[in-house]
Amino acid sequence: MASFVGLNKPRKILEAFIKRPFESAWLFVGPSGCGKTTMAMAIAEELKAEVHSIPSKSCDLEAVEKVAYMCHFAAFNFTTGLPAPYHVVICDEADQITLAAQHSLLSKLDSTAMLPKTVWFFTCNSITAFEGRFLSRCRVLVFDKDTLEGEIEDYLRRIYKKEGGRYPLDFEAIAKASSYNVRDALNKMEVELMIGTDRDDLPSEDIKIVENHTHSCPTCKQPWKHPDPMCELPFRSICQPCGGVRTIGQHRAQKAWKTIRRKIAAELKNSK
Repeated sequence: MASFVGLNKPRKILEAFIKRPFESAWLFVGPSGCGKTTMAMAIAEELKAEVHSIPSKSCDLEAVEKVAYMCHFAAFNFTTGLPAPYHVVICDEADQITLAAQHSLLSKLDSTAMLPKTVWFFTCNSITAFEGRFLSRCRVLVFDKDTLEGEIEDYLRRIYKKEGGRYPLDFEAIAKASSYNVRDALNKMEVELMIGTDRDDLPSEDIKIVENHTHSCPTCKQPWKHPDPMCELPFRSICQPCGGVRTIGQHRAQKAWKTIRRKIAAELKNSK
């Protein structure tokens, strides 16, 4: 759960649910690729639950009744080989659910015929296909891709570095080209990793490549290059020749701390 990018409100609510789980139904609403199904799978892993998946466009009456039958038995985690405390049912693209299946779920999602130790997760892009009776039985969480803006770039940068990527990419451009769809952005970056660093004779890429630019270190007076797109004057990345000071922000922070220390020392002296 902690590794999710953005989605602060849904994540906070679901972290509280993990601490005190109960039989319930959840409807995750949001655009494609923002982590709805992955979130449901992460919760199932946290709960060490037995997972039942209903694929996209397969949620009909037969599928619902089959899963419901299985959930009446004791749950078993096939990964750990141990009994599981809960069944978790993940229904992808639930807005494609048939009307008969939706009606069948009405009693299964409330106290009339609630399945024992079972948590339902439905994912969808829109709630317009659902009846009000169905929606009233679910806890609806909106996965807003706007919460990813500003965070997905750092997320991509960390993964790129961990995977050994060295070619200077504009991660902000990748995020925008993907419309802040995490899955699409990761796929684009995976392709860039496959290309590697030897890009001679390749056609121009849609993703903007960040050009290296030169700084002169005030400590060792040696120039060095780096591709940081968020570069701030006088420089942001560490000096490669001498490992000197890093950013103008650090200069200001160091200066502020010196001022604070002087004030504290003066107050202590006066108090004596």
